[in-house]
Amino acid sequence: MPEDPPPIGGKLVLSMPDSVTGKKQIFSMNIDGSEFNQLTDNSTYEAYFPSWSPDGSQIAYSSSLCGYQHGCLYVMNEDGSNAQVLKYAYYDTSLVLNGIKPLWSPEGNKILFNACAYSCGGMSTIDLKTNEWIFIDWGRSPSLSPHGKYIVFSSRREDRSREDLYVRNANRNGDAQRITTTGMARKPVWGPRDDYIAYTWDGDSEEAVYLYEIKTQKILELETDLKFEGRPQWSKHGKLLMITGLTETNDKVLQFFHNTGRGMKFIKEMPHPGGDSATWWYYIKWYYDEEGDE
Repeated sequence: MPEDPPPIGGKLVLSMPDSVTGKKQIFSMNIDGSEFNQLTDNSTYEAYFPSWSPDGSQIAYSSSLCGYQHGCLYVMNEDGSNAQVLKYAYYDTSLVLNGIKPLWSPEGNKILFNACAYSCGGMSTIDLKTNEWIFIDWGRSPSLSPHGKYIVFSSRREDRSREDLYVRNANRNGDAQRITTTGMARKPVWGPRDDYIAYTWDGDSEEAVYLYEIKTQKILELETDLKFEGRPQWSKHGKLLMITGLTETNDKVLQFFHNTGRGMKFIKEMPHPGGDSATWWYYIKWYYDEEGDE
């Protein structure tokens, strides 16, 4: 029988303008808008692209505080304390890590990110214990499989006018395999159950969220009427999927879907607690994260 949906609850971490300076800073809040907290505060430099560590105790993010145009990677505690810039080992010294859009590995020992030089298209990892920086491939919006063996990402490598999804070994062995051919496929997120890859599709006149079913290689459209902007978010055990978008009246909302084991079922919509000023890059720390009671 299909599973019952788990309770919905969690805390968002996101970037939005500071009410005093207008500079983008990192904030956290429950999905109902309670416990609103500003975690970074700088009148000159901005902070953006936050993401929770797997255990919810830390947040990785990018900031222009280091002086680089695109920003450098930082890690701080969940309450905003002890912010540290990430560095990589370089011969007998260490250098700050210039990059954006950090995502934690499932084990929490590495961070996957887009390294920046003249552009930010190089997918890389940094080992948080050894400070080893490894370049993986060229691509955008990388996401790791549940056990960290594979990476899914978007790229225009075969056709500059068509962005599609590719999967490759995280250890850099072998070639990347193309898994979509529609073009405009973006922002993939590998599901924790290893059953789906959720991603967005942005056509000329419409937007949609799709699910790539890993076992069958079928592509399924998620039933939603939102104008979709954010990156999909799976809960820890893959039982819930959250998306963010705009309604027909341009209200920013969150929608939640239940992974029943036989498909995805819509269960709830609520206003986005960050309001219209919240950026589209956000991450949720889910409550009810036990295997049997998510």
